[in-house]
Amino acid sequence: MLWIFITNTAGNITYIYDATGVKLKKIAPSGSSLIETEYAGNYIYKNGNLEFFNHPEGYVEKEADGFKYVYQFKDHLRNIRLSYKDFNKDGSITQDEIVEENNYYPFGLEHKGYNNTITGREHPYGYNGKEEQNELRLEWLDFGARNHDPALGRWMNIDPPLAPECFWCRQSLAGY
Repeated sequence: MLWIFITNTAGNITYIYDATGVKLKKIAPSGSSLIETEYAGNYIYKNGNLEFFNHPEGYVEKEADGFKYVYQFKDHLRNIRLSYKDFNKDGSITQDEIVEENNYYPFGLEHKGYNNTITGREHPYGYNGKEEQNELRLEWLDFGARNHDPALGRWMNIDPPLAPECFWCRQSLAGY
């Protein structure tokens, strides 16, 4: 197992990976407590409780009365542009059943000030389908091998898999 830490004055985020580089767990502060997010393939658990699991057309989230399907419209770059679910189960989607709408600048910064109402639980995936790392107010995107700050348009950590003498290698670190 590989442990990686992000530390600043507000606290620490701990990431745990398996030997192949797959993220297994994230431990991050939330107020005065810690939230443990566990990753088991497409299934995401928070503090031991199933939060949601992905399916090809969106995700399924656990609610008090069962499971709810949330469908997502994605653009050609896998950006999640629109999420919706049929709240009243009548088979048609109205404006009131839109869960979330996202618009992005070229490097992933989300447009603010319009169409940003979230109905229900916020889903932490968006730009390129990557997980948003909002703990400690970082607002980074997790691209797997490295984190991206969309406000700066820059990678925020060193490329760990590359050897120092391999600066010219064409390895894909962003999961493409």
